[in-house]
Amino acid sequence: MAIVPENISDEQAAALPLVGLTAYQALFEKMQVKPGESILIHAGAGGLGSTMIQLAKNSGLKVITTESAQNHPFLYELGADLVIDYRTQDFIEVCPPVVYVFDTIGGKTLLDSFKVVKSYGKVVSVSGLPDKKFAQSYGLTLFWQQAFGFVSRKITQAAKKAQAEYEFLFMKPNGQQLAMLFELLVIHQLSVQIDCQYDFKDIQAALDYVAKGHAKGKVIVKIDDE
Repeated sequence: MAIVPENISDEQAAALPLVGLTAYQALFEKMQVKPGESILIHAGAGGLGSTMIQLAKNSGLKVITTESAQNHPFLYELGADLVIDYRTQDFIEVCPPVVYVFDTIGGKTLLDSFKVVKSYGKVVSVSGLPDKKFAQSYGLTLFWQQAFGFVSRKITQAAKKAQAEYEFLFMKPNGQQLAMLFELLVIHQLSVQIDCQYDFKDIQAALDYVAKGHAKGKVIVKIDDE
């Protein structure tokens, strides 16, 4: 459990935990990043991507991300070193070899990510499929280990071909990590990007907006106290 600092708004407090902890655990638990290394972050303008960019840059990484052209100025302001327009450019052809890839899309984008990751690098995904290693880490039975291994076989094969490591990330609550993230907010080394806010009665409109995939940061749904 983390206590919200007094100078943090309710909206910031609501927007930070999921994206903040996911980004933190990807960078420092799964990737174990080191300053000077490089990372490709897919879909950088979203709530998770924008948080990831800031934490990665603060950790001394060279940050490359993908997004539509209209969001490029926003991403450079966050600290991105190179932004690739996924609508007009194939990131496989434009992105230099990187040590890490953070995937928020899955599917073909995830598989193609192994074509730009360096040997012995890591690809971490929140949108791919859990693999056998993930099942083992959660103590699942042999049946589920084999089942997860089967459904993720294309990813496993791509990782083996690239001589890289694949990690599926399922964020875990962590009060100590959350307290550290709130401290970064207080000292202005991290900002929570909020795209827009909806009243609870308009929750379907909020869901429709998120489904379009064009949100720049988090979308907040406010619940009245009355």
